[in-house]
Amino acid sequence: KDSKKYKDRHSAAVKATGETDALIVMQGKVLGKDLVAAAFDFSFMGGSMGSVVGE
Repeated sequence: KDSKKYKDRHSAAVKATGETDALIVMQGKVLGKDLVAAAFDFSFMGGSMGSVVGE
């Protein structure tokens, strides 16, 4: 059994990283072309996804 509640683990990860989820998404342009990039931040709860990211 996990020693910490998910809510407590999530709160600690938000405080430590400044992010609200493991998935970080950015959009912009490179050489005039649209670009979307997404990455999982493993430092946020080992890359754990929230329910919205998983959908």
